Amino acid sequence: MTQYTEDDLRAVFAENSVREDGPAPLVREIRRRGTRTRLRRRVAAGAAVAAAAAAVVSLAGAPWPGGNHGEPATGVTAHFLKGVELPQTVESMYGPVSLISGQSYQSVGERVRVTFRPTSVHTGIAIRCANPKSWVLIRDVKGTWHDLTPCARLGQGLEVQFREEGVTPDWLRAPQDLEVWVFPADAPIGSAGLADKCALADRRAGKCDGPWDREAITAMPERLAAETGPQRGLWSVGIYDQEPRPGPGGA
Repeated sequence: MTQYTEDDLRAVFAENSVREDGPAPLVREIRRRGTRTRLRRRVAAGAAVAAAAAAVVSLAGAPWPGGNHGEPATGVTAHFLKGVELPQTVESMYGPVSLISGQSYQSVGERVRVTFRPTSVHTGIAIRCANPKSWVLIRDVKGTWHDLTPCARLGQGLEVQFREEGVTPDWLRAPQDLEVWVFPADAPIGSAGLADKCALADRRAGKCDGPWDREAITAMPERLAAETGPQRGLWSVGIYDQEPRPGPGGA
């Protein structure tokens, strides 16, 4: 039996109750009008859903403002802005690796979390900055900080590449996360070996006005970020990997 809502029946009864003459409406007529009312509502609701779906599709297919999808492999999500694009393949110590994901950012001095799903134990990370003197700090999935260095240019290959002994047990079974900091080129970072730099204890006490010690930055990068503040600065990060290894019995 077709179900009608209380509002459907109320609307039809109200319409028929205003008749001044003529026979009382038949139940089948009321049901027929109720069906038409419900049909109109369904058509209107379907149109609204279709419009919303079309809007989502158009947004998903639209190019990122100023972005360039490049020529990544099938299924790769990569959005790079002009001037900091990363290539589809890069040479590494373990042979060529291909882009599996990537993104451009328009500010420096802020923490960025990068999530990816590795395809091998030799995953690599490449970073390119509009200002090659920007400072890059990467903390890997094990919490290990890699050296604070000026941003590598395109021709210098990968910033970091993992080894089989250095990955986590679930490396190929679950998404992995990296923490990336890019600091402005003029950040107060001391040169290695300087005696007049701000050590970790000084920074924790908040009483040093000199350049930052490298150890202090890796211990608390958010304090350096608070000192420099977020600034406009264009940079990209790309995750590269080898083709998945064939499983047992594979070709």
